[in-house]
Amino acid sequence: RGLACVPDEIRSLPLNGIVAGCGCTLIYEQELVASSCVDNQFIYQYLRGIFDQGGQAFLEGENCLFRVNCSPSSALPGTPLGEYCRKARLDFDIWQPLENAEAFLQYPQARIPKLNLVGAYTQRTLYSYQNHFDGVVDDVKCEMYTKGHNKATGMQAMLTRYIPGFCSVAIGDSVND
Repeated sequence: RGLACVPDEIRSLPLNGIVAGCGCTLIYEQELVASSCVDNQFIYQYLRGIFDQGGQAFLEGENCLFRVNCSPSSALPGTPLGEYCRKARLDFDIWQPLENAEAFLQYPQARIPKLNLVGAYTQRTLYSYQNHFDGVVDDVKCEMYTKGHNKATGMQAMLTRYIPGFCSVAIGDSVND
């Protein structure tokens, strides 16, 4: 998950570090030591396309969370959004709804390393975002994260630069974990 998804109960544990946002955000000893987010202007351009196509998406940020065309009432069982929410154990209360792409511009401090498109997508979808994102596609979403980063690169950086020689525990919520 993006750092803003990590509950306070987890962040308050005596952990040496946290790797979040598919390896894009590294916290060591309660301090942000590495961060790689997509420029907000590109996020805005992608959002315009998502809204124009009536798509559904979740933006997982370091300091904020947004949802696009997604509401609890639209997350019906058997629908792509319903399946995504079920698999991700999504809590709508923590996500700020965006009514249009321009609404995102009201959050210049937003730091977004991760974008999830809801629904059945293909590798071709990833290709259209390839200038800024790498990612994976499964049966309910297209999960994208800042280009050049992933969970393995984040863990490797943490274990070699910040806490070499230590044991680690990883917790994930998806098949790609």
